[in-house]
Amino acid sequence: MDERLARALGALSALGGALAVVAAVPTRWYGVPQTDAYLFDPPLFSPLWVERTVIPLVAVVAGLLFVVAIGALVVRDRAVAGRLRRWGGYVAVAGLALLGVAVVGLAATGAFGGGIQTTGALVALLALLVALVGLGLALPALVAMGVGYARTERPAVGYALFGGPVLTGLATGVAWMGVSTGIGSLPLVVPFAATFVGVGYELWSRPAPVPEPGGHDSDPEEPATADGGAADGGTSDGGTSDGGTSDAGTSDGGAADGGTSDGGPE
Repeated sequence: MDERLARALGALSALGGALAVVAAVPTRWYGVPQTDAYLFDPPLFSPLWVERTVIPLVAVVAGLLFVVAIGALVVRDRAVAGRLRRWGGYVAVAGLALLGVAVVGLAATGAFGGGIQTTGALVALLALLVALVGLGLALPALVAMGVGYARTERPAVGYALFGGPVLTGLATGVAWMGVSTGIGSLPLVVPFAATFVGVGYELWSRPAPVPEPGGHDSDPEEPATADGGAADGGTSDGGTSDGGTSDAGTSDGGAADGGTSDGGPE
C-alpha cells in the first residue's frame, strides 16, 4: 500500500473514532430538553435539530470509517499476515459493514432523535437485529486480529484491537444488568472508538506491513534448499559434478585412464 494512502486512511480511522464518541454524547449535554412532548419541526441549528439531523449523519460516517479502517489494515498486511489476522480481518470487515447498514437504518427511521413512527418501527427492529449480528461477528473477529498482532514486532495495535472490543463487551453486559452510569452509551462506545484511534495511529505512523514472527527473513524453506538441499548435497557436490561421471567416471577411471589409452593395444 502506498505510504500516503496509508497515512490518509489512518487519519480517517482516527476521525471515525472521534465521530463515534461525538454521536454517543448524551443529548442533555448540548441542551436537548428532556420532555415527553415531540416537536416535529425544530428550529434550524437548535439542539433538537442537531440531535435529529447532525447526530445520525455523524454516526453513519463513523460506521463507514470503521469499515474503511479495518479494510485498510487487512489490505496493508494481507501479503505477510498469518491466518488469524487475515481471516479475523475479513470477518471484522463483514461485521462492521453490517453495523454500518444498521446505523443507516436506525438513522433513516429517526431512532436517534426518538422520533420513530409506526411505519418505521419494523425497519428499526430489523436494523437492531442486523446490528446484533454485526456485533456478534465484529467483536470476536477484532479480538482475534488483536491476538494475531500482539504476537508481532509491533504489538501496540494488537492491544488496541483486543482491548477495545473486550471493554465494550463488558460495558454491554453491565448495561444489560440494568446498571445506569448516567452518561448514556459512552461506556459502550468509547473503548470501541479508542480501538480505531489506535488503528489510525498504526496506519499513520507505520505504513509498512507487519510480518508474522519469524517472517520472510527466516523462512524455513529457503535455508533447506540453499544449504542442505540440491545445491550442496545434491547434484552439484555429491552428484554428477563431484562424485559422478566427471570425477569417478569416464575421465579418471573410465575409458580415458584405464581404458583404451593406458591398457589397450599399445
